Amino acid sequence: MKQSVILTVEGAGSLGEVAADLGLHLVDAPGGGGKALRPWVVVDGGEVGMCVVACVAGTPSIHVESVPVRMIAGPAGIVVVAPDPVLDDVRRVVEEAEDSLLACADVLVLLAAGWEEALEDLVELAEELSGSLRGLRSSGPRARIAQLRAQLFAIRHRMIGQARMLEPGGELSEALPVSARRRATRARLAFESAGSTATQTYQMLGDALTRQATTVNERLTLATVVFLPLTAISGVFGMNFGWLVDNLTTPTSFWVLGVALPCLVVLAILLAVRRIDADDKADRE
Repeated sequence: MKQSVILTVEGAGSLGEVAADLGLHLVDAPGGGGKALRPWVVVDGGEVGMCVVACVAGTPSIHVESVPVRMIAGPAGIVVVAPDPVLDDVRRVVEEAEDSLLACADVLVLLAAGWEEALEDLVELAEELSGSLRGLRSSGPRARIAQLRAQLFAIRHRMIGQARMLEPGGELSEALPVSARRRATRARLAFESAGSTATQTYQMLGDALTRQATTVNERLTLATVVFLPLTAISGVFGMNFGWLVDNLTTPTSFWVLGVALPCLVVLAILLAVRRIDADDKADRE
């Protein structure tokens, strides 16, 4: 790039202070010196200032590290303040760009691609967790799924904010040259794709939790159905009425009423449940 470039690590100074050293005057950008993870853009006097939330590449896990990348670009050059993990990639893109506004657009494309890759890893993790929901012993996967859904919810809102920042006809789009505008459009579509993936994965995990809860309820209901008649029969024969005590004294009475009858009742219930399941399966097919 022929214009001046300053790339500095997060914490080395506020965005406005570093930009002023380069001769850029856009120093009142919202959150210019903060670390709030929210996107923003300001256009003033031919200068563009923005903050984009980036993700740090690494081993796929539930917690994706999100970091702010803040930029001010203008005729005098470009200033980028970014955390160490993403600074090298940003430096490469900025140094290859033809001018400062193209560099901003290229950085947006780079960060959007990073989010798409991160979401692909999260989708694989979500599918793995969904497959681990088996039976009653699933408290561990359920807890991890809850954490992942919270992460996906936050990512979705960040992607929506960053896509809106790049909408056609918006403040940033109007300030960019045509070539940079096309690259910004690519970045917007990538952010929208990442947000859509986050939404779909969030819903998929919610459906998996619902199915698992339904399975648990069905098994508990079946256990209740089996033991309810046994409890009723044992309650009747445990009342110790005089007639029961005086007349049901033979071993045959015990085996017929105390063993065979409860077993037949339970068997009838199990057959009825199996018949209902078969009918439901036939209706679904």
